[in-house]
Amino acid sequence: MQQGMEDGVLPELDWSRIHNSHEAKVCIFRALQLSDDVEQAADWLDLQGLGVSRENSDGSPTKLRKGRDGDYYIHAGRTIRRSVGDTYVYTPLYKARTPLAQLLTLTAYGMSIYV
Repeated sequence: MQQGMEDGVLPELDWSRIHNSHEAKVCIFRALQLSDDVEQAADWLDLQGLGVSRENSDGSPTKLRKGRDGDYYIHAGRTIRRSVGDTYVYTPLYKARTPLAQLLTLTAYGMSIYV
């Protein structure tokens, strides 16, 4: 997380210092512990480049789902592979450390997390 966060404002993630999904999940978890409510958490995930689904296929608003224990579940994701003309453009949020892991990211279509 970036330094210098203000009171009541969730910190920005420094994606250049994150190199795998485990590190990303830990950082996201730590930041979300500071959130006041589920809506603030969803807004923060949007600001970090992970879109939170808030609409049904018919355009009606979706309420964030509650689990068995009454906890809310948020699904946030991002498409990292998109077609541009005859080629594909890859825009992952973080860069893997090893060449093999970097190669594997080229086969992914998206990134998603459930919190």
